[in-house]
Amino acid sequence: MFISFEGIDGSGKSTLANLLCKELELRAIDYIFSREPGGTKLGEKIRNILLDFKGNVSSKSELLLFLAARNQQIEEIITPALNNHKWLVVDRFCDSTYAYQVFGRGLDLEETIMLNNFATESIVPNKTFYIKIDPCVAISRQTSKDRISCNNKDFYNKVSNGFDYVAGMYPERIITLDGSQTPEELMKIIKRNIFV
Repeated sequence: MFISFEGIDGSGKSTLANLLCKELELRAIDYIFSREPGGTKLGEKIRNILLDFKGNVSSKSELLLFLAARNQQIEEIITPALNNHKWLVVDRFCDSTYAYQVFGRGLDLEETIMLNNFATESIVPNKTFYIKIDPCVAISRQTSKDRISCNNKDFYNKVSNGFDYVAGMYPERIITLDGSQTPEELMKIIKRNIFV
């Protein structure tokens, strides 16, 4: 089972991903947790480049760096885990690319999907939990400040609209959750959708 968590910065996706990992431990389910960008040595180096305030990264370069980190995860973590029947929990995956780079940065959706499929070998999560939240609330929750999370409300409105659009593109995979609910309430919904 491959599960991803998506949403704008400050939506609570990382909290829920960690709570799911704790639940898997309680159930003695063998799993691997990873994050994007990051997860591998190369991915963490790319993460540092992407988040560095001093970096002047064009929108296309940003996309290609995210995809390079993702491909490394596919090679080192995701494909081996799936081949060994382990569960995967990932904090962000392809849907963040569509929301941030296409809707936030203005890149072409079809080209981005094609490039993402090349980078991921067309591997997609079995379930994606998209935590939908008002951008103003999400911005007020953000604790870390980096090149991406320091964007303004207008940018986050575009990204939020992007996530909504992507959720409509893949309704069989993406489950939209109300980010104004408590983590405990959301975990009940998540568990109902995973443990059947």
